[in-house]
Amino acid sequence: MRVRKLRTPLPENKYLTPDLWSEVLLRSPPKTLLRFRCVCKSWCSLIDSPDFISMHLKTYKNNQLLSTERIPKTLFDNVFVIRRSDTTTRKIAQLVKDSDSESFMISESVDGLMLMRCYGSNCSNSNEFSLWNPSIRKLIPIPRCPLKINQFHIVTYHLGFAPISKDYKVVVFELGDLNASKLSIAIYSVRHRLWRIKPNWSNFPKWCLELMQARDGAVLFQGAFYWRPCYHEYSKYLGEESNTHLLSFDVESEEFSFLKLPYIGEEMRKFIFLLGGSLALFCISKSEACIWVMEKNCGKDPWRQFSSGDSDTVTYEFFDSCSMHNLHFSHIENTDVLLIHYFNKLMFYNIISHQVQHRKHFRCSHMDIYVESLVLHKVYEGESETSSSLVLKGQ
Repeated sequence: MRVRKLRTPLPENKYLTPDLWSEVLLRSPPKTLLRFRCVCKSWCSLIDSPDFISMHLKTYKNNQLLSTERIPKTLFDNVFVIRRSDTTTRKIAQLVKDSDSESFMISESVDGLMLMRCYGSNCSNSNEFSLWNPSIRKLIPIPRCPLKINQFHIVTYHLGFAPISKDYKVVVFELGDLNASKLSIAIYSVRHRLWRIKPNWSNFPKWCLELMQARDGAVLFQGAFYWRPCYHEYSKYLGEESNTHLLSFDVESEEFSFLKLPYIGEEMRKFIFLLGGSLALFCISKSEACIWVMEKNCGKDPWRQFSSGDSDTVTYEFFDSCSMHNLHFSHIENTDVLLIHYFNKLMFYNIISHQVQHRKHFRCSHMDIYVESLVLHKVYEGESETSSSLVLKGQ
């Protein structure tokens, strides 16, 4: 008979303390953390806590690119692809869905949470939008917006985060007739699972409505949406403010405000994007290109110049030819390169050499930052869990 030797327990000073275990878990992928919940009750309680989910989002840095790409030899079928967030944009994983499930398109992405719009014959009449976190395979349907939307009006949908209440919100803007200057707003709270309709805005500035029609959407920064200014030529008709100010909407207070831009010349084309955790303004003319960043809590003059240099006519004409409603910027970390998504094309722009490089044989209808997170892991008030039929393969 084989006698099993009893292991000698390790002394207490050889074990990791709870604080160290927490640090290890904060740096683990979401899929691994979901498996770790089965190790012991204390780990399960820790991973499920809202504070841990919030800290994991800040600590675990694994940003990638999520693109919506057309399946070859098909007319309407799209596929979601995870790619490296560098100049190679190498494919990492691909989303696979059940053949009978609904067809989705990505509207916006925040903290690993995707605002998905359903289309096709299998789409539910009661749920046009859903929130999806591919890292944990959680899909939550959103009830239809209660606004009685006029089919001739422009409607934009945005996903934002309110940092004080720690609530994700879907904000719907119905832009009425520009001549009437009317704006309708509906806000959906993910935490409370409720829609609220804000009082209609009358006599809303026409230039603000014009900016909010931009197809490239708004940039979310520190709990507020920012819309980039229009070209100087349009400001002659819309007002000077449309070229000299940014329009913003605070997700927490649900109020609009205006941010004055630094004076950089009327002839420059202006674009906004996120650069190293700051809101950045990219400006280019035929002779000069520069980037300004907005300092945090810097009072009345929050802008400082980040870089500047000479430009050239060819590069300027490229940006000038791009419709102001179809250009989306992303900064590739630890490089001098901006990734530009324009219509179905992908390009790289070097802010030092001012060279534009086209990514050949690559077509995508949407490009956004993909972040692995535990957001939506814990069910909000009145919500039942739904496992998504959408699965990422290749990770």
